[in-house]
Amino acid sequence: MTKQTDYNAGDNITLSFKNNQNITSVLVLKNALGSSILEPVFKDDVMEFQFPSSYSQKAGLCHWQLVASQDKPISGTLQIAPKTEKTAQIESYLGPRSIAAGNNDYSMFVIVPTDMYDNTFANGTEVTVKHQFNDTISQNKIEIKNLMAWT
Repeated sequence: MTKQTDYNAGDNITLSFKNNQNITSVLVLKNALGSSILEPVFKDDVMEFQFPSSYSQKAGLCHWQLVASQDKPISGTLQIAPKTEKTAQIESYLGPRSIAAGNNDYSMFVIVPTDMYDNTFANGTEVTVKHQFNDTISQNKIEIKNLMAWT
C-alpha cells in the first residue's frame, strides 16, 4: 500500500500492506547496518511495519522483503537521503603541519561534512571554507567529491 520510496534520514518510515487473510508475515530489512526482521502491527485488514530509528537514520539504499508463510515474497527498495538542513557537525583534518618538499611548505585540509546522523553528503554538495591569516579572512567554496571536500 505504501507508494513512497524516497525518504530523508530521520523520517518516520512505515510500510503498510493489505492483509485480508490474516497471514502471519515478517518484513526483512537490509542496509549498510546489516539485516533485521520486523514484526507487523495489525490495524483492521492492514499490516504496518515501523522502521527502527537505526534504519531510518542511515542514508543509502535500504532493501525490504515481505515474507509470508503462504505467499511468494514481495520485495522493494527505499532510498534514504542524508538530512539536508545545515549542520554544525563536521569532521576536519589538517595536516601534516609541515611537508619538506622544496622551498614551500604545504598542508592539506580535508573536510567530511555529515548530517546529524553521521551520514556523509552527496557529491557536488557545496562547502564554504574560511581562512584567516592575521587580520585577513578569506573564503572559498569547494564541492564534496568521493565523500569529502579538500583544499
